[in-house]
Amino acid sequence: MKAEDIINDVLVDVGKTPEELLKATIFDCLPDSINGLAKEQGWCDIEVHEKVYAVAWKMINR
Repeated sequence: MKAEDIINDVLVDVGKTPEELLKATIFDCLPDSINGLAKEQGWCDIEVHEKVYAVAWKMINR
């Protein structure tokens, strides 16, 4: 599983259409700490998923 897949799932979970531009914007806004965690534990890790979800939710609901 890749970052794009996780972001896609998160967008669907929050009720947004997973458009390419939105997925790219969220990916670009992920902090280095999340990217580092994903490299260590993998994008499928629940902690990574929860952190990506939090970032995406904040971006969508600001």
